[in-house]
Amino acid sequence: MTFKDKYKEELSDIRFAENFEENTVEILRAAHRKDDLMSHNKRPLKVAVLVIVAILALSVGAYAVISLLSASQVAEGVGEKELAVLFEESGFEPVTVKGEVYSLTFMGTALGEDFYSYEEDGPMVSENRTYAVWAVYRNDGEALDQMAGSPIQVIPVVDGYRPDILFSAGMSASGYSKDGVLYYLFEYTDLEVFANEHVKLMAFEGMFPTNNIITANSKGEIVYAENYNGFKAVFELDLDESKADPEAAAELMSQF
Repeated sequence: MTFKDKYKEELSDIRFAENFEENTVEILRAAHRKDDLMSHNKRPLKVAVLVIVAILALSVGAYAVISLLSASQVAEGVGEKELAVLFEESGFEPVTVKGEVYSLTFMGTALGEDFYSYEEDGPMVSENRTYAVWAVYRNDGEALDQMAGSPIQVIPVVDGYRPDILFSAGMSASGYSKDGVLYYLFEYTDLEVFANEHVKLMAFEGMFPTNNIITANSKGEIVYAENYNGFKAVFELDLDESKADPEAAAELMSQF
């Protein structure tokens, strides 16, 4: 069974209304506003921390002092030298969310042009991608085992659409561990095609974003499930609305 088959099996019990996207996207689009556009091709993305929700226990237990690599070092460590240069020039200030057991540091994000992905039944194709670097570590300093996988996942979501869709849409990660910290360079589909929508990155504990973890409220906004008590962090991406491509977005969403 492939990873994608396993993923589909795990999510087989998720049910959303037949007209969920159609009934909510227009409402959300009308309410959504962005400013401070960015217009050049290969560039860092501006990120605003819209919401940070974490289960904090700052007064309990011991917390280790963690020294982290930079986003540029992580990208170079997985062989992405061009991205390493871009991260180095971005000036991005890392943002850390500390939970009860784990911490997540958002180290940087960037757009790349003319990167390639492999289509199983077709040729190599050029497409834009969105990249982000993350560090995951335990607050008590105990080393995380890369072979066991990351306890925290970070996925892109778009209000008005099923929360699991972009998890399926060509998301991948390369990473390694150093001094007990897990470092990952995540590659997401081109998020700029959704630039006229409300796009955010959501972190959670677990492997798959089931509706027991991430769901949609009555307004179509993607939120954490009411009974989910694991790690939580939400970051809003400040995308360039001039790059929005509703047709490409609709085509992408229709594939999953």
